This record gives sequence, structure tokens and C-alpha cells, in this order.
Amino acid sequence: MMISIVIPVYNGAESLEELYDRIKEVMGKKGLDFEIIMVDDFSRDESYKMMCRLREKDKRVKLIRLAFNSGQHNATLCGMRYCSGDYVITMDDDLQHPPEEIVKLIDKIEEGYDIVFGIAEDKKHSFYRNLGNRLIDKSLNVIYDKPPDLKVSSFRIIRKGLAELLSNCKRKEIYLAGLIFENTSNTACIKVKHDARKYGRSNYSIKKAARLALNLVFNHSDLPLKITVFIWLVFFTVLSIASVLLFVAPMKYFFDKLAFIILWFLTLLNLLSFLVTARYIKGLRREMLNDKPPYEIKELQL
Repeated sequence: MMISIVIPVYNGAESLEELYDRIKEVMGKKGLDFEIIMVDDFSRDESYKMMCRLREKDKRVKLIRLAFNSGQHNATLCGMRYCSGDYVITMDDDLQHPPEEIVKLIDKIEEGYDIVFGIAEDKKHSFYRNLGNRLIDKSLNVIYDKPPDLKVSSFRIIRKGLAELLSNCKRKEIYLAGLIFENTSNTACIKVKHDARKYGRSNYSIKKAARLALNLVFNHSDLPLKITVFIWLVFFTVLSIASVLLFVAPMKYFFDKLAFIILWFLTLLNLLSFLVTARYIKGLRREMLNDKPPYEIKELQL
């Protein structure tokens, strides 16, 4: 069995050597062949220099250096395109996903699943990051009819066939969990340990969480359009009932107030419709008219 481990790297210079040492030890104990694909997502620190030093020690460490910051999801997908393993494991570079838990993922996926997510028993994240994760999880439940007890994580193992299918995606804006649920329902999750951040500080922010949530909702579903149409239908029904009542009941006293309320709701609904439509048009423009790729490889060492 060959295992490919994809690690998107952003300002992770301090943790990379320890991460490599622990992966190597775990895979050695398990007696598995492995490769590590590290993708430098335009780091501002010495990450790529550290990656090169690891590459000099061990040619199983493969390096990809991106020309501009593309985000964790695109960087992960980029790394997956250069995997040769029977299974692909994705994990963060900050050691919060303990390499020792990889064994649990391997054992679980051998039960026949396409993908297995490693879910933290006790997340060592900030409050706003946990809040953002819960919001995205609820969105996945609605959009893909995901079972509430099935959680997602960037710590996961993917069967080769699914990994190849995902890596062929040509979209410029992706949310990897959404892409996964579009291609398989044969999924599972298991509890794993989650360590506190050992080096540096998280690059996660409320702004990034909001961008990911919008990406998921608008680029992987038509849910906003359905909600907008539903609101219009409800408003039309209420307006029709109110119009009938104006003629059959003594409501002339309330006519001016009712007209003002109707005008206010119409303005609000028009604004909502415009914003939703504009967001979809923006996404279509980016996908169809923008020639800029989701990422650009500056350097490759395979």
C-alpha cells in the first residue's frame, strides 16, 4: 500500500521538520510506503527553505511552490494532482492534526469507504473559528442533505479513484468538502485527537470564514436562488390575501400603513434579489471570462 500525504503550507516553517519526523516514524511503524507532497501557498516566512532542506534529506518529500496565495483548498487540490498513492491523506501544517492519528484513518477507510474525515474530539481552536466551522457544517447539511452526525475536516483520507476525480476539477473557486459531497456519499468520520497550536498563530480569520461560507453556498449550490424565489412566493401570497381583504373588510383606515409596508418589503426583496443575482454573475464571470488560473506553480520538485 502506498500513501500520499498532501500538506498545504502557509507560514509553517517552525513546524515542518517535526511534522516530517513524526510522519516518517508513524509510517515506518506501520510498514507503509509513503510520499509527502508539500505545497507552499506563497508563504511569507522561511517555509520553502525548510521544505527544501527536508527534500535534501528525503526524496519522498515532493515540493510545489505556488506563485501567489491561492488558499488552502486550491493548494490542497494542486497537491492531489501530483499524488501516486493508493490513498491520499490531507492534513494541516501546524501539528494540530497529530500524525499518529493517521493510522486510525487508514484502518477506517479499509472498511470500504471513499473518504474518511478525522474529527477532533476536543478542538483546540478559537471561539470564532469553531463558530465558523459549525456554520459551514450546517450549510453542508442543508445543501447536500448530509447526515448531521457526519462531520467534515481538512484531516481526511481519500481513496485514489475519488482523489483523481476531485483533482480533475477545473473550477476556479472551490470548497473541497462541497466538491467531495458532489462526487460521493460513501463517507465516514472518526474521532481523532486535536492538539493545541505549538508554533506561531493561526492564519484563520472571520473574513476567511465568511469567504469560505459564501464560496460554499454560491459556488456549490443554488440555495440562495431557491430562498429568494420562496420569499417572493410568500410575499405574493400575503399581498394577494391583503388585496382581497381590502375589498371585503372595512380596512380603508389601514390602507396607507399597509401600502407603506408593502413598498418597504418590495424594496427589500428587490435589493435581496439583486445581491443574490449579482453574486452568481460574479461567480460566472470569474469561471468563464477570467483567464487567471486558481493557482500558478512557480517551482516543482518531484
